[in-house]
Amino acid sequence: MPSSHSITAPVMKGFSIRNSPFIVKRTAAIVTVPDYIAAVWRDSLGLAVSPLPFEVPGYEVSMLWTAANDQDPGLRWLAESMAQTLA
Repeated sequence: MPSSHSITAPVMKGFSIRNSPFIVKRTAAIVTVPDYIAAVWRDSLGLAVSPLPFEVPGYEVSMLWTAANDQDPGLRWLAESMAQTLA
């Protein structure tokens, strides 16, 4: 049964995700990020991590580059590393 309680709080928009852990660490703010980012922030900054109490729809991550760079070994390594990390 859904809760009838609601919480009203200000919503911060327009800031970089790079700043999020530092804002959260110094304020009463919360942020929603993928598990792998939350784990890094927890381990490196001591932030508390909790699962969301509701389902979140999945999302797709795309990687794009020019055809001229298709054979670049560094780009191939990066694309493969990203695919493994985000799988």
